[in-house]
Amino acid sequence: TNPEILKSKIPFQGPGMDFRIDKEPFTDIRVRQALQMAIDRSAIAQSIFGGTSETTPAGWVCQSFKGYCYPYADWPQSLKDIYSYNPTKAKQLLAEAGYPDGFKTNIVVPTSDFSGINVMQAVKSYFSDIRVDLDIRAMDPTSFTAFTRAWKHDQFYFNNNTGSVIPPDMALSMNTTTNSSNYSRISDP
Repeated sequence: TNPEILKSKIPFQGPGMDFRIDKEPFTDIRVRQALQMAIDRSAIAQSIFGGTSETTPAGWVCQSFKGYCYPYADWPQSLKDIYSYNPTKAKQLLAEAGYPDGFKTNIVVPTSDFSGINVMQAVKSYFSDIRVDLDIRAMDPTSFTAFTRAWKHDQFYFNNNTGSVIPPDMALSMNTTTNSSNYSRISDP
């Protein structure tokens, strides 16, 4: 209703999900890759965010921090393929990993993040297409923080820091073995 308003995209973090890589079935990289391939980022960007969000994958460090990560355009095609929407390949990877009939899993999400809950509902639908049953467990924000910081989540946790705009050294240090923010339980020297 106000065509004079100017809009501009700015780098910002977005909703995502991380898994406990120290727990089955996520110890198998094929399972992690299959779950990536099951999600249609473009459809989520269009439907939930009205086309205003970036559709390229983001990791711990925002692509706006030039020199700290490889720009998506420079990724090898084999890596881009892992992050592209391909439910057929996702089912194949799950079968190769020993889960031809899929599996049940869960994610904890704070009730304060409505867009995150909407994104997780979309992810749940995409996962069901590859026979992965995702139970979304909403928690009040205080309980969620205490629960995940104590590493009590047993599968996925909601991460609203995907493509984080915090300094790269901080983003990486948060995923060191003993850091309480290492929700994925990464332990890699």
